[in-house]
Amino acid sequence: MAKKRKKSKSKVPVLLVLGGIAVAGYFWLSAQIKLISFGGISIPFQQLKDGKINLGLRLPILNASALAANITGFTGFIVSPSGATVGSVFLAEPATVQRYQQNELKFNAQIRITDLATEIGSLLIGGQLPTNWGSIMPYLKGYKLIGQLRVYGLPLPIEMPLI
Repeated sequence: MAKKRKKSKSKVPVLLVLGGIAVAGYFWLSAQIKLISFGGISIPFQQLKDGKINLGLRLPILNASALAANITGFTGFIVSPSGATVGSVFLAEPATVQRYQQNELKFNAQIRITDLATEIGSLLIGGQLPTNWGSIMPYLKGYKLIGQLRVYGLPLPIEMPLI
């Protein structure tokens, strides 16, 4: 007599269910990350050392999501009104913002004097250097912090003026 073969169960439905759960979890986490908002940047620390301007930046963060936000990193730049990168910005220390709470993120920024001098030189050559108070403030508001904050490893873009 011939042996009966067992029916092998297909792994495809199990993989589809697991894949569906993973995709749903990713979209839910992405929706929660969109509920994180930021206040205005403050610059409580400035230091001129070794041809660089060191800045300590503080950024209030409000977490309106149902999860505690684990801030794992940030990489960004300080950009001039002309679009040139004049400095780099890094997260000073990882932070956790509990759900429905507020916290303050601490960043370190470095601006090289040579990069700043190049930016000012291009303004002088182009004849676009602001000379009165009415034109200085809009020019200074053009300096922006641009980068990506990492929340649970997922990117959250930031673009905001320094002043």
